[in-house]
Amino acid sequence: RGEKLMQSISSFDIDGNERLLFSFKEINECPACHFGIEPRILYSSYILSDSIGIDRSCRLYINFYCPKCHEIFLGKFKGVLEGGYHSGEVYMTLRGLFPRTVKPEEFSDNILGLSFAFVETYMQAQRAEASELDQICGIGYRKALEFLVKDYLCHKFPDEEENIKKESLGKNLNRIEDGKVQTLAKRATWIGNDETHYVRKHEDLDVGTMKTFIRAMVHFIDSDLTFEQALTIDPA
Repeated sequence: RGEKLMQSISSFDIDGNERLLFSFKEINECPACHFGIEPRILYSSYILSDSIGIDRSCRLYINFYCPKCHEIFLGKFKGVLEGGYHSGEVYMTLRGLFPRTVKPEEFSDNILGLSFAFVETYMQAQRAEASELDQICGIGYRKALEFLVKDYLCHKFPDEEENIKKESLGKNLNRIEDGKVQTLAKRATWIGNDETHYVRKHEDLDVGTMKTFIRAMVHFIDSDLTFEQALTIDPA
């Protein structure tokens, strides 16, 4: 739907005493069914924290109803009342929608047949990421990447299967003949290794970048497997 529009709501505090006007970027996707929606607001309330200097932080909670899947979900927002009060709208930033289900990545039959372990591990990492387990989801994606690389190489070089399984991922990567797939795999591995180390070597790269590289790898590998299928067709 493009750029999100702003939405306003008038809400009482948790004790029902004081009313404030809040604004936030509209919610346009249900965290449960992932459809584009215009949710209905059922209830809202806010809590003021202790003062931070002359300012006061504020948390706003809103119950939304999804007209598509008929689920109710909670939106948690955070903002600041400058000077301890605000006569106009208080701008709030979304901090999370709960409960959030995973929108599963779709993989072709080629990839499912090549490495079900990759698909299963990748989807578990997705669930960890959706649960905001950001300290472990990157490790999961790194493990999924290793399954994908090893299973792809075992498919390409069946006579070397035992060696491929035993050797390190770094050595595996040098076996990949397709330059694009090799480059994507190496870069994704660098980021994935950072997720397992105390000190990061690539501060400007994150899990999102690693996932982008893995998806591109999947695309190239899928194309390669499709090409192999095409070669089996008898032109006669």
